[in-house]
Amino acid sequence: MASGWKLRSFIPNLSFRQKLLLFSTVMSIVPVLVLGILSSVVTTESIQAEVNRNHQVILQQLEDQVDSFMRSLDKASLALANSQTIQKSLQAGISMTNPRVSLDMIDVINNIKVTAETDFEVSLYYLRFNLIYSSALGIIRDPTYPYTEIISLIGRQAGGLNMIPLHTYASRSEMLLIRGVPLGSPNPDGYLILQLPSEQIKRLLDRLNLGGHRKIVIVNDQGEVLTSRDMSDTGSQLLPTAPLYPYWITPGLLAGSLTMDGVDYNVSSLRSRLNDWTYIALTPSTELTAKARHIRSIMWLITAGSFLLWSAVAVIGSRRLYFPIERIAGKFAGRQPQMKRDGLRAIDEWTDHMLARNERLETQLSETQPLMKEYLLQRLLSGHLQNGETIRHLYAVGPPLPEHWHYVLIVEIDRYVSFHQQYNENDRFLLLYAMRNVIEELSAQRLASAASVAPRPGQIVLIAGSPAVGESLYEQLVLLCDDIREQVKAHLSLTVTTAIGSPRQGIGGIREAYLETLELLQYRWIAGPDRTIGAEQLAPSVQQSGRALAAWQNAIATGVMEGELDAARNQLDEMVESIPRALQNPQSICGLFALLIGEIDRRMHEHGYRQTQDMFEYNLLDYLYSLSSMQEVRSWMADTVFPAIHELLRTHATSHSRKLIAEVQAYIREQYETDLSLQMIADRFGISPSTLSRMFKKESGVNYLDFIIQVRMDKAKEWLLHSDMTIREMTDRLRYTTVHNFTRIFKQYTGLPPGSFRKKHYTGS
Repeated sequence: MASGWKLRSFIPNLSFRQKLLLFSTVMSIVPVLVLGILSSVVTTESIQAEVNRNHQVILQQLEDQVDSFMRSLDKASLALANSQTIQKSLQAGISMTNPRVSLDMIDVINNIKVTAETDFEVSLYYLRFNLIYSSALGIIRDPTYPYTEIISLIGRQAGGLNMIPLHTYASRSEMLLIRGVPLGSPNPDGYLILQLPSEQIKRLLDRLNLGGHRKIVIVNDQGEVLTSRDMSDTGSQLLPTAPLYPYWITPGLLAGSLTMDGVDYNVSSLRSRLNDWTYIALTPSTELTAKARHIRSIMWLITAGSFLLWSAVAVIGSRRLYFPIERIAGKFAGRQPQMKRDGLRAIDEWTDHMLARNERLETQLSETQPLMKEYLLQRLLSGHLQNGETIRHLYAVGPPLPEHWHYVLIVEIDRYVSFHQQYNENDRFLLLYAMRNVIEELSAQRLASAASVAPRPGQIVLIAGSPAVGESLYEQLVLLCDDIREQVKAHLSLTVTTAIGSPRQGIGGIREAYLETLELLQYRWIAGPDRTIGAEQLAPSVQQSGRALAAWQNAIATGVMEGELDAARNQLDEMVESIPRALQNPQSICGLFALLIGEIDRRMHEHGYRQTQDMFEYNLLDYLYSLSSMQEVRSWMADTVFPAIHELLRTHATSHSRKLIAEVQAYIREQYETDLSLQMIADRFGISPSTLSRMFKKESGVNYLDFIIQVRMDKAKEWLLHSDMTIREMTDRLRYTTVHNFTRIFKQYTGLPPGSFRKKHYTGS
């Protein structure tokens, strides 16, 4: 930073001759320097492109081999999942009473393993019997982690191959491929699990001829390193701070270099189309840069020789070119004593001096008078000029308003907040400039004396002077305002509201007339936008009971909270229609709607919902006060605010009901041996029994008692098939009063009494 500052301060202090010499020398060597740099860059990029192509070939080979490897596994899994023997075994279970099915199943698995191109182990998860057969470990009863977690994550999917990557679980280092059996069934009988050790992937990697010190890293879609030549990296997680992280995030789109363990590498990556794995190839940069360094050395030698040659040429040429400039600069010597006598610098300073003087004079002549007039009129409207001082200053720049009586007209853009958001600063300036031109042109045609000023953004004030006042002049001003509104709407696609105040005598009364007209403009809330508001047009207000307005407000808030939007809108329409008879102060009207928003917000907070303000991307009260009429407020609240609140209430109620019923079902499955009366469950979850029964039927599709019977009968079937528990013990544990009662319900549910059910499935008939 310091050296850059010194250079900037050094160059301006040089003479033109010195600058000519310096720049001639620089420009002579720049082409050679640029050419050398470009050559070096092109060479380096060519080498990098070759490395990237080599990487892509390697990665493509790896992808083809891994994809072929995965397809062979997929083929084996499909053969097993489609096997009728496997399906029959999952339906019948593993039992010593019917060993033929199990032996056939084992033969099918062994045949598939023998003919497969890859070594793997096979496990069958018997969903009905909650056990696992493993080709490596045999029968696993009551399987625990990670099998239970895997099956719960996979769920009852209709089909498709589900893959669990390497090292997903601490106790299982192999990759798992899982299919539901039978294929495509929404309720599979079980799951087929192919277990592939990580060494198989490592052997694939070793078969690639990488050459040199290249590395290959395979990362799964979760950012875990599946394998690499350095087995210590296997299983690690790529963090956002890791050097390889960008190449995993954007494979194929990013190729570059990085440093790992003190070694620089060129990197390319490719994502598999089969399983979303990412293959990353790394080549040490030291194997690539030898030629690039040689080319750069030659370039710098050529640059040094060219620098010496062209420096000599620049010194000789600059001396010969500077002689005519010195003769011209001598003609200006003495005319500006404070200037330094330095050739073109003296000529340049003298020329700039003369141009600056001329520009200042032209600016003063063209801008001072209208700017001063605008400034004085703004100070007049703001009350910063006294009467005598105002007249003296205004006549100093040309008397704009010689008459004794003055009307003040205000033209203001409707919905200025939307106008400010819709257009950028430059477009707003152009539109306001065009609007002011329209106003001045129309006023010049209709009025003998008028002056315009823009005291606020979006507002133009027209001051009309007249020697006398009367109804004809007021009507003429009303017609002028109507024409202004029509012209602005037609040519600028904007709507404006105009206001006409009462006449005031003398220039000193203009300030009072302006304040009165500003108050009239506020009645746009009642009259609506795109209108002309005059002091003589306002009707007297009719008093309305404040109690009726409060009742409307309460009815609207109640309708919104109860989801009765049509009733809320009808109450809102009645309130809007009655407000002009009760209120004519725009601030009071805005305050009434602000209280309505606050009442709705309070009720939502009491019911545990978030505040109304948090539902919108903008401030509700700021937006309310930016609207121009009650009709705009009515449309905004009825069509935007009310539906948004209704949707929030509806969505919250639905999600709460679904979550509650899921918790009730989980509790019943865990506590099937306890008292599960509707009243007890309702008390536990803090809800009335009738509401719980209605919600349970709506969310689950079955009655509450039918669901309890289903859970208990499923548990009874499991005990009958897989335990020696007596029917009396089952009756007691499932909380039935008598064996007869339990037997009757079991027969209704399965079609057989408990004893017959056990005997039938035990004999395999």
